[in-house]
Amino acid sequence: MARKPLTLETIARVTGGEYIGDPGSLNVSITGAVRDNREVNPGNMFVCFTGERVDGHSFAPDAFDRGAACCLTEKRLENPKGPYILTSSVTEALLALGGYYRSLYDIPFIGITGSVGKTTAKEMVAAVLSSRFNVLKTPANLNNEIGVPLTLLSLEEEHEVAVIEMGISAFGEMSVLAGMVRPDICVMTNIGYSHLEALGDLDGVLREKSEVFRFMPEGSHAVLNGDDEKLAGFDPGMDKITFGFTDGCDYFCTGAEEHGTEKVLCEIQTPKGPISLTIPAFGRHMILGTMPGIIVGRLLGLSDKEIKSGILSYRPVGG
Repeated sequence: MARKPLTLETIARVTGGEYIGDPGSLNVSITGAVRDNREVNPGNMFVCFTGERVDGHSFAPDAFDRGAACCLTEKRLENPKGPYILTSSVTEALLALGGYYRSLYDIPFIGITGSVGKTTAKEMVAAVLSSRFNVLKTPANLNNEIGVPLTLLSLEEEHEVAVIEMGISAFGEMSVLAGMVRPDICVMTNIGYSHLEALGDLDGVLREKSEVFRFMPEGSHAVLNGDDEKLAGFDPGMDKITFGFTDGCDYFCTGAEEHGTEKVLCEIQTPKGPISLTIPAFGRHMILGTMPGIIVGRLLGLSDKEIKSGILSYRPVGG
C-alpha cells in the first residue's frame, strides 16, 4: 500500500529535532513507526523510548540491522548504523508527528472513547464500516499518547476511514489525543468509575472526556450512550445521537434473545424504522456495543444490508 511521504527532513522539522546522519538520506521517507525493535520492517522509524527497566536506545543497532530507515531518540547514539533524529522528548515528538501525519488525510475519522466498552465499540464500528470501506483501526487497545500517534502513522493512501480509540486516565490527556485525531464523529460509550484517583468523580471523568468535542470540526456528530446518567442530558455542542435500552434514546433496543455463547438476536428501533440484527457474540451488553456501529454506518451512507453484513463479520478481541 502507498503512503503519503514523510521524509526524515520533515520529521526533524515537525519535531524540532536535530537530524544526525548522512545528508543524502534527508529525503528518505519512512514506511511507518514502531516502538519494538523486533517489529521493525524495512523503512520503518524505530522510536527509542526510555522505560523504567528497558532503554530503547540500546536496541537501535538491532533496529538498523532489521532495516530501520532512522531512529527517533532523546539521547545521542554511539556509532550509529544509520541516521537518527535527536529530540528533547520522544513522546512529545511522536505526538507532533501523529498530528502532522493525520492532517495529510482528508477522510472521515471516528473517535471512540468512554470508561468501559471502548474496544468493543471500536471493533464493531470498524467491522460495520469495513463492509464498504478500507478501514484503519486502532490495533488491540493501543489508545494512549503512544498508541494513538503510532496508529495514525500507519495510515496509508488506500485507507478510506480511520477508527481511533482514545483512552485517558488524567486531566489534560484528552486534549492531547483529540488534538491529534480531530474526529468527525465521536462515540462515547459511558462515563464510569475509572481513573477516579486522578479525575476525582464522575463529573471529572465527564469534564475530561468531553474535551474531545472542542477539537471536532463544524458539522461533526456525537454518538452518546443515552442510558448513561451523565451523558443523557449532556450537550456536546453539535449533532447528538443517543443509543441505549430506554425509549428516550434515538436508537433503542426493544427485544433481545441470547443464544448461548454463539449470538444475540435483537431488534433496534431507529429514526428510520426498526432493524433486526444477529450479533455473533456473547452477552446482552454486546447490543450497546453494536448500536454505535449502526449509527456511524448510517452517518457514512451505508445501507442496512451493509450494516448487517458488517455486524456479522465482527470478531471479539481477546481480553
